[in-house]
Amino acid sequence: MFTPNEPDILSRYLLKVKIGTRESQLYVSGIRGGGFELTAFEAQLFQHMLLSPIFCAAYDTILSIVDPQNQVRKRLYLMLSILETSPDHANLFLGVHGRWACIRIACVGASKYIFYLLLGSLLYGLQLSKYRLCH
Repeated sequence: MFTPNEPDILSRYLLKVKIGTRESQLYVSGIRGGGFELTAFEAQLFQHMLLSPIFCAAYDTILSIVDPQNQVRKRLYLMLSILETSPDHANLFLGVHGRWACIRIACVGASKYIFYLLLGSLLYGLQLSKYRLCH
């Protein structure tokens, strides 16, 4: 399963950037190259993830705990590696200097993680219930 807006949504979630055709083509060739087949439940989750970057964050957070080797997360890692090696976006992976900046980033990150963990738990439970009713 592949949708045309998939690379754009995932890049907006991961780095809040708009990607070019190079990154999009690399992602498409990576997905079509194999190893990223989704189960029926993963496909259902992934379709819901692609509705918004907020849903991406929520599902990514809960899947990191429930099923870290999930194919959905592997797609996220693929996009992340493409963005990291892209000349246009590589600078976004360089560290921030300064102790206070690191402390602020850690506090904000922890708060966001807790929020997305709670939201992800709720959404994952709803999707799991929906999947079990249909199958």
